[in-house]
Amino acid sequence: MEEVNVTDSRALEVVAREPDPKLSENALRVLQKRYLKKDDKGRVVETPRQLFARVAWNLAQAERNYGANEIEVEEKAKTFFRIMSNLEFLPNSPTLMNAGLELQLLSACFVLPVDDSLVGIFDALKQQALIHQGGGGTGFAFSRLRPKGDFVKSTMGVASGPVSFMKIFDAATQTVKQGGCISVDSLLRTSEGLKPLGRLLNSPPLGENFTRDRVFDGTGYSHALVAQDNGPAEIYSIETELGLRIGATYNHALAVVDENGEIVWREAQDLREGDWLVIVKGGHLGIDRSLPPLGPQHPNATRIRVPSDMNAELSELLGLYMADGCTSTGGRFIITVGTVDIEVMERIRILMDRSFGFAPNQITEGEGRGYVDIQFQSRDLVRWMERLGWVKGSSPNAFIPTEILTGSADSARAFLRGLFEGDGHLHSGSGYPSFSTTSERLAIEAQQLLLSLGVVARRGIIRRRQTAFGHLTVHTLSIVDEDSVRTFSEEIGFVSDRKQERLELAPRPKVNTSDVIPNQARVLRSSYSFVGRGSGPGRSRRGANRRLYRALMHYISEEHPRALPRKRLLALMKHFPEIGTNEHLRQMSDVSRVYTRVTAIRPDRAATADLEVPGPASFVANGILVHNKRRGANMGILRVDHPDVLEFITCKDRTTEITNFNISVAITDKFMEAVRAGTSYELVNPRDQHAVGQLDAHEVLDKIAFQAWKNGEPGLFFIDENNRRQPTPNVADMEATNPCGEQPLLPYESCNLGSIDLGRHMKRSPAGRWEVDWKKLEGTIRTTVRMLDDVIDMNAYPVKQIEEMTYATRKIGLGVMGFARMLFMLEVPYDSKEGVEWGRKVMRFIQETGYNESAKLAEERGVYPAWEGSRHQEKGLRLRNSYVTTVAPTGTLSMIADTSGGCEPEFSLVWYKRVMDGEELPYFLDYFEEVAKREGFWRDDLVKMILDNHGSPRGLKEVPEKWQRVFATAHDVAAEWHVRMQAAFQDWCDAAVSKTINLPREATVEDVKRAYLLAYELKCKGITVYRDGSREDQVLNIGLAEAEKPKAIHVEVPPEPAIVRPRARPDVITGRTQKILTGYGALYVTVNEDEKGLFEVFAQIGRGGGYTASFTEGIARLVSLCLRSGVPVDEIIDQLEGIRSPRIAVDHGERVYSIPDAIAKAIKRHIGMQKTGVQPPVETYDELGGAVETDIEMEKES
Repeated sequence: MEEVNVTDSRALEVVAREPDPKLSENALRVLQKRYLKKDDKGRVVETPRQLFARVAWNLAQAERNYGANEIEVEEKAKTFFRIMSNLEFLPNSPTLMNAGLELQLLSACFVLPVDDSLVGIFDALKQQALIHQGGGGTGFAFSRLRPKGDFVKSTMGVASGPVSFMKIFDAATQTVKQGGCISVDSLLRTSEGLKPLGRLLNSPPLGENFTRDRVFDGTGYSHALVAQDNGPAEIYSIETELGLRIGATYNHALAVVDENGEIVWREAQDLREGDWLVIVKGGHLGIDRSLPPLGPQHPNATRIRVPSDMNAELSELLGLYMADGCTSTGGRFIITVGTVDIEVMERIRILMDRSFGFAPNQITEGEGRGYVDIQFQSRDLVRWMERLGWVKGSSPNAFIPTEILTGSADSARAFLRGLFEGDGHLHSGSGYPSFSTTSERLAIEAQQLLLSLGVVARRGIIRRRQTAFGHLTVHTLSIVDEDSVRTFSEEIGFVSDRKQERLELAPRPKVNTSDVIPNQARVLRSSYSFVGRGSGPGRSRRGANRRLYRALMHYISEEHPRALPRKRLLALMKHFPEIGTNEHLRQMSDVSRVYTRVTAIRPDRAATADLEVPGPASFVANGILVHNKRRGANMGILRVDHPDVLEFITCKDRTTEITNFNISVAITDKFMEAVRAGTSYELVNPRDQHAVGQLDAHEVLDKIAFQAWKNGEPGLFFIDENNRRQPTPNVADMEATNPCGEQPLLPYESCNLGSIDLGRHMKRSPAGRWEVDWKKLEGTIRTTVRMLDDVIDMNAYPVKQIEEMTYATRKIGLGVMGFARMLFMLEVPYDSKEGVEWGRKVMRFIQETGYNESAKLAEERGVYPAWEGSRHQEKGLRLRNSYVTTVAPTGTLSMIADTSGGCEPEFSLVWYKRVMDGEELPYFLDYFEEVAKREGFWRDDLVKMILDNHGSPRGLKEVPEKWQRVFATAHDVAAEWHVRMQAAFQDWCDAAVSKTINLPREATVEDVKRAYLLAYELKCKGITVYRDGSREDQVLNIGLAEAEKPKAIHVEVPPEPAIVRPRARPDVITGRTQKILTGYGALYVTVNEDEKGLFEVFAQIGRGGGYTASFTEGIARLVSLCLRSGVPVDEIIDQLEGIRSPRIAVDHGERVYSIPDAIAKAIKRHIGMQKTGVQPPVETYDELGGAVETDIEMEKES
């Protein structure tokens, strides 16, 4: 292989006449941050043109191996450059990043065998570390390992089982991987407002899946890819002078101003008190969403109305309420106002009239005078607020409603105006605006909301209050830097004229030392290039710039340099060209950034996760600029007939381990036959292939489906189907896939992938309609098959066995992106028979053309070495490559190509575009806007309407039915159509298809099972299902009540344990009663709910007398207590389900082992985790036999 330095090679000469790539702004950012070559200081030293030239020239060198001369190599390099530069095709990320550079690792993913010996296990561990060090991912099958407790002859001990060794591989990944994690409660600025990180993990575990929202990266909004949540982990809780906090694992990097005044990345473990962190202002985006209707009102109640959407006036009212308001169960809504601010009382009256259409019924003077209570009487209003979760209870529990955090900037400003009017004041000396509250959560959220609007506030705590009324800790916010005060005054301000006038006219200090540009002494010294100082006794003025030196002298002192206020730096830049032209100082003085010192670093523990922002490789969390990097990924697979399969299925459930693995169960035909027959299947010890037990196939599939329903894992890998269709059974059996699941590989194989953008292979027909340009597509397929075959020869392999196996089978994976965009142009709905047939048609064309080109390469270069004895030989197919096609996820590649990913539907029709002043504005997919204007349904508010409809036109009467169907987005598509589309692509795909089967949040476990069975029936090679919201729910709700909202920043737990009290029982509650057969008679289980979710359980046994009845009642009471105290329902079910008693019953086809087991099953049925809805009652049964079995041994024990 030839290492190529583009800047001094012939590569650019070869492509000199080729046009420059035409890239979107977002594509440029992705390339700059992730793909373009950088120097040892991290500075980009390559253009996109140079990147494509580097890759093209490097891969073309492989042609020399087959007799190509210099001219032929140059022509191939031009062809390769052209299809990449035109974005018609892109190879996988490692090829773009590494081709022509020292690393030269061009494969993305690998499969390693794990043999049943310590030597085999730790060889795989070493090889995994080498691959991850180079940025690759690994797949493993742990099915060869003997089960837990099995005999180990060499040590005369027992085996620890596959799951225990997975934990070792997981720990190794954690050690080697680049980048770290932050706490899931960190608030991020997203395209839909402020959200905790945990709410962005709403994506499947496999593949490069975009988060639903874009995230603020410090300069604009970028697409983000989901990194798997890291679970609870040891973190550093980092506190700052501004009161901002963030929790980060030891290896997560934060932006720091170093001793030389440069912004660098520093891992949390290397931070020290006094380090300066970078804080980013501004960037708030959000949209005011619709609000629920009021519902029926009592005939005698005061008639009110409620707003249909969140708006600024309602937000201001909520701000006043959170500051100085309260509600009562009797329906009173009260806001307290000072008597000196008459205009505030009038403002409240106007806001209530405009928002709810009624006036105060009472105004009373407070006991201490000086203030009045404005009271509005409406039980309907208070209940409406309760349903929305807006009632605060008491002042220490005040918070900012989600609708404000995720709403528009106008609504956010209005809320803060009301909040500061109620609990704000102006500092007596300086006139700086300040705010105080007894709610820590409110102070934290208000600080973050202010920061997202461009206002920096310092958060403080007052613990001792001897001179004030009350004993609760007070949390304060003070706005002290000049730019923030100006922004607050002009855009937020106060309601009362008294406070607002003082805010605008108050004198400010001439020098503001709270807003400094740190560590710039060395930079300023370098700006003074003159010979002498020209100041001081005996010093010459010759060659000196006395005026400049005197201006800088206090800030460039070697021993005691002064802090450099931003205002002073801006003045220096204005008056001295030597300073004003310094690009570094211009960047440091940018008003969108401020800097704050670290004041404390404490060890802590929290639930953690991370995102990857492929372009900038950074994002803003809790206001702090933090880094992210790709981490090594793993796939772990275990056969369904392995004795440890049940432990494996739940190995990622509520654990801090195995967080760096995606997991799938290898499903056999025998298992599926047992599922269909309703029978058991055998468990086989891999050590000797002897059967060691049996499991009920239905129960195992139920368990897999339940786990996938809960958090998206495990997936299914249909191992027998894969081996039936794999081309080289003469070499080895398929055991595992790469981490994204689209590439089943033999042990030690690697995958070299690339994707064609179908949207760039369309042309206009004579009638003006779009159609596929089959001729152009054929040319691209032929070029890319050759190009990917060259990748194999130019690759540098991290392990010798991988090199040998990859050369033997020469697998390539040519796939697609932009399929959804192609269907838009063809005017074909994704979720239709025609859409599915288009998937099958286009993949068949790629497969057949690719095979034809691979056959031509075989004539030129020879068949792949393992061809003899292969299925290709049996069919008479002489091919260069044992695999030609695959359909991979194309997360970052599709961002560069500015198209939809893989064969997935479009995620949203609305994106964000940054305009000249830095504002982010929503805009449509270009083709949708073109169609809307052409077809006459364009309107100015269409963007907002579709944005408010989760990026989809489905269900909007303003969009014609045809175009609602054509422009389908991911969550419009039913699970069945997802599966059918995957199967259509799989019909003409050598490897597998990376595809997510999206399910709505309300989907049941039965829906998951139906998707599984359909995928198996249609001969898919695997399946991954994802129920909307399941992962974010799991991440954020561990140990929390369903209605409890996560805090914005981690708060230290007080030394004394918190006491949890069950929530009070409302007067009216709704529920359903189920009848379930148990071994002790018919059990009647009633599950009741309040507005926050499951509330209580009543259970009554049909017969059994005193002991059984009291035992049953006791369990139901404890379950109710757990539900009312916030224990997650799945935790309760896990504790009760499967408890066995001597008498076993069969109810609706499933075994009921005991009364506790029956209660668990009743809860599962109620919430849809098991069979859909409530089951019909049992008509007849024999209480003494028939449906009831008796376990004699347990009966004796009892």
